Amino acid sequence: MPPRREPRRSAEPSFPDVAQLGEAIATAIQSALRPPQRTPLETMYNLKLDKFEGHEGFEGAERWLKHIEKTFRVLHNQGNLPVEKWVETTSWFLGKDSASWWEQEVRRLSPAEMTDWDVFRELFWRRFVPPEYIDRKKQKFTELRQGKLTANEYYRRFTDLPRYHPDVSGNPAEMLRRFRLGTKKK
Repeated sequence: MPPRREPRRSAEPSFPDVAQLGEAIATAIQSALRPPQRTPLETMYNLKLDKFEGHEGFEGAERWLKHIEKTFRVLHNQGNLPVEKWVETTSWFLGKDSASWWEQEVRRLSPAEMTDWDVFRELFWRRFVPPEYIDRKKQKFTELRQGKLTANEYYRRFTDLPRYHPDVSGNPAEMLRRFRLGTKKK
């Protein structure tokens, strides 16, 4: 009968424990599958946000700011972008002309105002979305009738335009009255 050999012990340094080896492999796989942490600016660039040059027109300016703000809200809710960084991050997406405008504005602001998103939005609207544009949109809402529009198209316009007329949009009874007034009678 051959001599009896003692089983190898896992305590020997040259032979790793199978359980430890399995845990190490699992950890390596998980870290490979987990995406790397990105800075808010990297995240913004990966979203392929457009630069605002300053000559996109009133609707283009409004659309751009709305898109930036919506993106920031999502990033903020995920804990990736604090509100205090919104203005600084936005400045990365200003083109040459609009960046020059913002640099001029910054010179007149206090340090607290420079990082206040509401101040930035107000100044942006004042510069790129003039009151005349808002007045035309209010007028469109006031005169909105279904006419040849489909019911869906009328509803879409009716729910989009009130943001220019906050006095009416804040009153549900007035909104209902205006909706009925504008629809076709059937």
